[in-house]
Amino acid sequence: MDQILATLEIPAIGLTILFVSAVMEYLFPPYPGDTIMVGGFLLAARGDASLPLTFLVALAGSILGAQLAYGIGVRFGDSYFLLRRSSRARERIRRLQEVFGKYGPRLLIFNRFLPGLRGVFLYLSGMNGMKIREVFLYSTLGNVLWIALIAYAGLGIGSNLEGSRNLLREVSVWILGAVALSFLLPWVWRKGKRSV
Repeated sequence: MDQILATLEIPAIGLTILFVSAVMEYLFPPYPGDTIMVGGFLLAARGDASLPLTFLVALAGSILGAQLAYGIGVRFGDSYFLLRRSSRARERIRRLQEVFGKYGPRLLIFNRFLPGLRGVFLYLSGMNGMKIREVFLYSTLGNVLWIALIAYAGLGIGSNLEGSRNLLREVSVWILGAVALSFLLPWVWRKGKRSV
C-alpha cells in the first residue's frame, strides 16, 4: 500500500490513476479500483490531496465507466465476451435480464455495492434497452453513495487499509443481503398467497 500511496501522492499522476481505475473497474471487474480509491482518500485524510477534488475525480471516472459498460451492452448485446460461446452463461444472462427488466432502475442504485457484478448490471441495462437517462440517473446515485462510503472509510480509518477494506466488505455483504431480501420476501409472499 505504501507504494500505491507514494505514486498517488504526485497530484497529476495520482488523480489520473484514480480516474482511470474508476473507469476500469466497470469494464474489468477484477481490477482493484476500490483499493486505489481508498488510497486516494487516505491521502486526503493525511492532507496530501484535496478531498473535494479526489471525490469529483473518482465520481467522474465511475460515471464514465458506467456509461461505457452500458454502451457496450447496447452495442454488442449478448455477443459480448464469452457469452456467444457459452450456453450456460447465456442462460444465466437471460435469467438476469428477466429480473433486470422487472427491477432495472432500482438495481442500478445498488450496482456499485456489489463488487464483481457492478459492470454486469450496466451491460444488462444496455442489453435490455433501458433509457440512457435512467441509467445515468440511477447509476450515478449509486456511485455517489458508494464513493461517499469509500471516502468515509478512507478518512475515518486513516492509514489502516485493511480496516477500510473490511468495512467496505461488511457494508457490501449487508447491502447484498438487503437486496436479496427485497426480492425474496415478495416472492415468498406471493407463493404463500397462492397456496392458501
